[in-house]
Amino acid sequence: MSEQVKIITQTGKVIVGITGNIATGKSAIMRLARDNGALTIDADQVVHEIMDTDANMQAAIAVAFGNEVRLPNGLINRRTLSKIAFNDQSALADLEQIVHPAVRLDIARRIHETDKPVIFIEAIKLLEGPLVEMCHQIWVTRCPKQRQLERLMICRGMDAETATRRIDLQSPQEEKVARADVVIDTAGLMRETETQFEMAWERLPTAATAVPITLTLAAETAVPPLPAAASIPVNEPEQTPQPAPTTLKRPISDALKKKLGRTLPGAPKTPATTAAPTPTPDATPPDVVTPDATPPRATPVATTPVATTPVATTPLPTDTNVEVRRARPSDIPSILLLIHHATDGKLKLKRADMLVALGERSYFIGQIGTNIQAVVGWNIENLVSRIDQIFFHPLAAIPTVGKAILDSIEQSADRHICEIIVAFLSHDTPPALRQLFAAYDFVPAELEKMPAAWKAAIQESPPEQADFVVKVLRERVTHPI
Repeated sequence: MSEQVKIITQTGKVIVGITGNIATGKSAIMRLARDNGALTIDADQVVHEIMDTDANMQAAIAVAFGNEVRLPNGLINRRTLSKIAFNDQSALADLEQIVHPAVRLDIARRIHETDKPVIFIEAIKLLEGPLVEMCHQIWVTRCPKQRQLERLMICRGMDAETATRRIDLQSPQEEKVARADVVIDTAGLMRETETQFEMAWERLPTAATAVPITLTLAAETAVPPLPAAASIPVNEPEQTPQPAPTTLKRPISDALKKKLGRTLPGAPKTPATTAAPTPTPDATPPDVVTPDATPPRATPVATTPVATTPVATTPLPTDTNVEVRRARPSDIPSILLLIHHATDGKLKLKRADMLVALGERSYFIGQIGTNIQAVVGWNIENLVSRIDQIFFHPLAAIPTVGKAILDSIEQSADRHICEIIVAFLSHDTPPALRQLFAAYDFVPAELEKMPAAWKAAIQESPPEQADFVVKVLRERVTHPI
């Protein structure tokens, strides 16, 4: 997003957040609030409007969940999408990560633009995200599970199994009640619900005395525009499949695993640290690595030299705002979007593909703020670290974000006692990316003059239409036969 962050302090308005589990009477409370003159904002309705009108959102959801969730006219098929999301907690979390930032922006805009002094926001996940920070009071509706089942089956036409599953997907009602300023029990007659509402309404603070709140009106959305973008084609080698991560919820076919041989990740922000922890040979690499930390340099030992061609280099700029971390399954939506941008939509991967890939190799992601700008996939075999997946968007991020990622990869490779790092670069790799590797002392090398172990690792499933450059960390000692 090129749009700048716009934050304002809102005064003179009372904002009430309404939440509660499915079929506990939130809509009834919203209707009573509207009848009393409040502006009512239904977060679910905002989601539907965004899905129906925002082409970038539609494209982002299709990238993450496949084109089968789109109708012929390009709109999102919410029925198909809900079948995916509400049958898999991880899929639901991915969808929320894509949609919720845009919803928060839209709600903040409505609050800012309305002349009404009281605003009610209904959101089933109100307490789980930043939306709660906009609210002066939290109202929670509750009723017994049996009443929820009856309402879902009678009013929404669900069968018992579907209704039970929808209820069980949500956090316990008690967790919401524990954080409530007002609890309204909707198990009884409507008149009883109205009486509880009227009591709570009378106790609201006046608009004049309400505490000012902070609203973000721009540049929060996680869904960047999807124009054609310069890309870095990457040919990916086949990998020996390894166990998928424990977060994998849906079965993946053997055919899909064979198709994949790759992995990618992308974004919840982890706060950057001011100094990288001191690594130990057996330590698991940290989740967040300080970009400018200088990796420990190994002392070379006597060896057979590797024939290389020197490349002129120039110093690279440093951006201390760059954050580098290892990818996690929760990053998948952001990674899919970045790959879509970086390859101009040519590389079409789905969420399931990413889950499999995350179980087969490591990924570093580089970001500035919440904006992920690079994903680099690599693995280690036989003391050789291989970089064979590289995605940048925009390409202007290569000198700074790329520098931070290579720092982190070299540090991790050294911690794992790697002897060399090899990077596979496609024949149409942008000059800026080749310059990045040259600045880090990666040089072309003659394969036939390398030690056998290095040669074997490089020749194991090399990408097509790519050459390679290497950086020696520890040279291999040779012994006479």
